[in-house]
Amino acid sequence: MYSRGILFLFFILPGYMNAQPGFNRIYGIYGVDLFARLIVDADTIFCFGVAYDTANLPSPLQVQMVKMDSSGNVVKSRLYKDPHNDFLGMDFLFGEVIKTSKGYFAFPVVAFNRAGYLWIQVDRNLEVKAISEFQSPNDNTIFDEAIIEMPDTGFLIVGHTSQPNLKKDGFIRRVDKNGKLLWFKYYGDYGDDESFRDIVKVSDNKFVLCGSVGPSSNEPISARAGLWVIDSNGTVLQTWIGPESPDLTTIKGIIMTIDGGFVAHGRIYLGEGPWGSRVQACVMKFSADLKLEWLKPVGPTTTQYNDFLDMIQTPDGHYLVAGERTAYGDLTQPSSGDWGGWLFKFTEQGDSLWARADNAPPGYKSTGEFVYGGVGLLSSGNIVAGGKGDVNDNFVGWV
Repeated sequence: MYSRGILFLFFILPGYMNAQPGFNRIYGIYGVDLFARLIVDADTIFCFGVAYDTANLPSPLQVQMVKMDSSGNVVKSRLYKDPHNDFLGMDFLFGEVIKTSKGYFAFPVVAFNRAGYLWIQVDRNLEVKAISEFQSPNDNTIFDEAIIEMPDTGFLIVGHTSQPNLKKDGFIRRVDKNGKLLWFKYYGDYGDDESFRDIVKVSDNKFVLCGSVGPSSNEPISARAGLWVIDSNGTVLQTWIGPESPDLTTIKGIIMTIDGGFVAHGRIYLGEGPWGSRVQACVMKFSADLKLEWLKPVGPTTTQYNDFLDMIQTPDGHYLVAGERTAYGDLTQPSSGDWGGWLFKFTEQGDSLWARADNAPPGYKSTGEFVYGGVGLLSSGNIVAGGKGDVNDNFVGWV
């Protein structure tokens, strides 16, 4: 059973005056709830996740939407219940939330019992404006990782699905402004693992995807990161496969830079240790023609989930990533399960400016992972980060 809340943290960027005080809060609006994604727009914080309607039990898992002011006070909250009474799910590890040209917020939701995926669009008042549902091929698990708006206000949706041989296949789905499927394409070989994790727009007819290629994502020693350049019809124009040294296994997020290149974040494999595969988060920079200019490891090397989950560019031209890391205890020993939300700011050359790992607010006992699933900026220069936490063995929302 899920018990979720949200924790938002404020951090002040240097160079801004009169920045408001920060806060560290958890939220349990419906008693049993979780926030997976966060976006900041016009000094308003929007959080999306799942919750049980504890006032009307028994209840399937529903989509939770919360609107907050810049101080983290709840302005409005709503639940969206599936018309088929299915359980709906969201996870901070997959998907994202974007703002569309109509001013709506779009995010992915999985329908458990019918092997379907939904993209839901809501307005600033949290009113549902559109829902597009897609069935997973062959009833296999599907992960819609990222979405980008097209000139006709339709979307390109990228992700991956598991095949009967348990390998992943990357896919691209093109839909029009009404959510109607225009085309769907698989990429890669059936015998290998391929997955798309993010997409960035270069022009109306050129896009760059990032992710990983096989032969097996379950064996980090053989996994490789990948980049794909495609046109608006999904035709692959160029590919790039990660190096063996350092062993870059996946690229999870990508942003276009002012020089036409790309800043990205991912993970590298460092060999086997006493507790399993040793991995490390990293940031990197590519030129416009996909040449790797630099790659820099970040944070501890461990078998645990040290990962970046969201990335933004800050007004000073630097970059900020948010996620989770094993922040406490002896990293040579098995994890205690006490994880922290992780923020890391770096320059255009990948040099560290600062980093921090945060945990439960004072007075709350952390009994598991605290994760930043999203990060954004207020006009004051303050940083807002939020996601899920674990207090007294119950998931909570955290900002």
